[in-house]
Amino acid sequence: MTDVIELLKKIQKLAQNGVGGEKVNAQVKLRLLMKRHNITEADLCEETPPKEEYLFSYKNEHEKKLLLQVVAWATDDRSVKIFQVFDRKTERKKQQLGFLVSAQDNMLIREAFDYYRKEFKVQIDLLFSAFVQKHQLYFTPQQYEPCDMNEDDVMAVLRMAESITSKQFNNKKLLTEEV
Repeated sequence: MTDVIELLKKIQKLAQNGVGGEKVNAQVKLRLLMKRHNITEADLCEETPPKEEYLFSYKNEHEKKLLLQVVAWATDDRSVKIFQVFDRKTERKKQQLGFLVSAQDNMLIREAFDYYRKEFKVQIDLLFSAFVQKHQLYFTPQQYEPCDMNEDDVMAVLRMAESITSKQFNNKKLLTEEV
């Protein structure tokens, strides 16, 4: 949306400062685009907040991908500047990304990333349980310890297990090869 507003601000300047037909065409185009995108005069008068560099840490590739998705969602801006952080001494990549965003976007990204990172961990744990269930990689009933999942989580694991489409390990093939 910020790209649209920036474009409309440029058209607005042309509509105010243009000459002759250029000015008239810009005014018509401005009204048409404002109506199409449901943008008011007040939206165009708002100052764009300054952007600064903010660093975000991640622990693994899944968290890195999640962070990028959260930034895309929070900013709704395809032109966000992203940079990888490197260690000055070793010149190796750090597990940090930097983004050029407003202070308001920074706060939203941090809160959303923290929330979704925790939620992702819960879902990964459920997925792991579903994977184990699907492939029957568990103890016999005598060795099994009771789980601490609530009924909703157990049902979610069973639904996930049903939806996993992967082949079973063929131990008969291994037994015949060893002989």
